[in-house]
Amino acid sequence: MYAVPTTGIHTLLPPIVRLHEQPADVQVAPALSFPQHVTVAQTLDALHAMQHSIECIYYLFITDPDEHLVGVISLRDLLFATPQTRLYEIMDQQTVSLAADASLEEQAHVMSSTGLLALPVVDERGRLVGAMDATDMIARLEQRTTAAFCEVAGVSQHETEATPPLTAAVPRLLGQAASLLGVLLVAWAVLHSAPLTAAGTAAGALLIGIALLRQAGLVARQTATLTLRRLALGTLHPSRPAQVWATVGYELRLALLIGAVAAVAVAGLFAGSIGAQLSALLGATVFASIILSSVLGVLLPVLARQGQVDLRRVPVESVSLLSDMCGILLILSVVGIVLAS
Repeated sequence: MYAVPTTGIHTLLPPIVRLHEQPADVQVAPALSFPQHVTVAQTLDALHAMQHSIECIYYLFITDPDEHLVGVISLRDLLFATPQTRLYEIMDQQTVSLAADASLEEQAHVMSSTGLLALPVVDERGRLVGAMDATDMIARLEQRTTAAFCEVAGVSQHETEATPPLTAAVPRLLGQAASLLGVLLVAWAVLHSAPLTAAGTAAGALLIGIALLRQAGLVARQTATLTLRRLALGTLHPSRPAQVWATVGYELRLALLIGAVAAVAVAGLFAGSIGAQLSALLGATVFASIILSSVLGVLLPVLARQGQVDLRRVPVESVSLLSDMCGILLILSVVGIVLAS
């Protein structure tokens, strides 16, 4: 395959070589092709002239005058052919190509089913517009998977330890905003639909607390997602305590911001329903749950890796579940305080 990632290649090409650049909406590398009527000798001379400009060669793409892909030639077949042989005489016309408008998953399926290291990319008219090799495919799939993974968790895929906490907190809060607003409104509506008694106040506090456990669980999910990603990419090493505690400190700073927002929202919204003192206590409980969830989201995956546990067997849900259990204990403690008073 000829994939041409370098710029300014136009001025370096021999006259017989064609450069096929993709449209703006097709994310593949540019490709080179050879006219079907040139000879093997001409082709080898062109390859020799471009030896410092091209990174890899798997196959040669052969095109007709209208730039339609008409065949491919392996480098082995080219080397063993006689010098005056025309390319169309030795090319393989049974080509497998990728459609430029196909999804990434469809392209990956075609490449994996053929077992080839590289494939040409053609448009709807069969014209060569680029090339895709296995390395590019893996990189794009990894990027797509990372983006989907982070989107589900409600975090930015571009977040690193160098990202300022305030900048990183914004997408995380946006990822939690709908859930937080929903549970707060439901709890507020339930409290205002029943008469205010001591037992009702305790029950309301329990309802609010259990509903808000969702937020602590989301924080645990977000933190664990990024921690697992850092471990997988090798940017976080469990054997380096300073690095681990730096990550814990970074996540704690984020948790302080997110927890403060959630605590203020709880204390302000429910002060008139269950009293300022109890709503403040409940807000503090939510704040503590978020802080605890953040620490668990870092330490549990790190301890799992330290114990030689396959990260694929450490689901984010397990971290979220443990966070919920700790949060329930905190909420029950608050309810116990209410009933005792």
